[in-house]
Amino acid sequence: MRRLGWRSYHEIRLPIGEVNKILDESGAEPWFKWSIAARASRGEATSAMQWIVDNMSRDAVVFETGCGCGANLIWLGQKKFRNLSGIDKSQSAIAAAEDLAGLAGLPITFRQDDGLQPIHMVADVDCLLALNWVYYSPAFDLNHFLSQYRNALKPDGVIVMDMVDRAFDKYPRNGYLTDDWHLPPERQRPTQYKIRMTRDEIAAAAHSAGFEVSAFLSGTEIPPRFVTVLKRC
Repeated sequence: MRRLGWRSYHEIRLPIGEVNKILDESGAEPWFKWSIAARASRGEATSAMQWIVDNMSRDAVVFETGCGCGANLIWLGQKKFRNLSGIDKSQSAIAAAEDLAGLAGLPITFRQDDGLQPIHMVADVDCLLALNWVYYSPAFDLNHFLSQYRNALKPDGVIVMDMVDRAFDKYPRNGYLTDDWHLPPERQRPTQYKIRMTRDEIAAAAHSAGFEVSAFLSGTEIPPRFVTVLKRC
């Protein structure tokens, strides 16, 4: 991967051929291949992971909702974090995550569950991740999400999540799938970014749910996306 010019620090140190084989055999979304191979170019993931490395103990309990194929947790495991677990609605994603963690030799726990309506609620979490998924769901409600997971956190626990900025509403083609922007209007599908919020809206919801904003971090330009760190009060 390094020969393509990506920053080595944010790469996942696994043989890409084996990674692709696992993803193919699991039936997981093809997007996961790009998400791993181009990881260092994903601003929302790199800024969130860097904050965790800089601010949390390697013994911190990190739990990821919507973990997909487990790339974030595997990356943290390769940075010596030891208490890692994640859930995802997709069984194929969980199967891929388990096999990739096995390839990496990392004892990460994965379970199929719904991040919006979990069957099994976690407890004593230092850092809860919600990256690259909440804004895809029309059912996502930030107030409910924060209230639901607040008691799963330790007293000083944090939620690290990204959000599409409401500024995206001003983009001429914001109502269409970004991958289709090059197509004629009649062939463009509806946007994947269903939920958009401003920083002020997130701060207000956080206050109502018993959190405070610890940091706003950089994300991506298209769509305009930022990462928020919310600390339980």
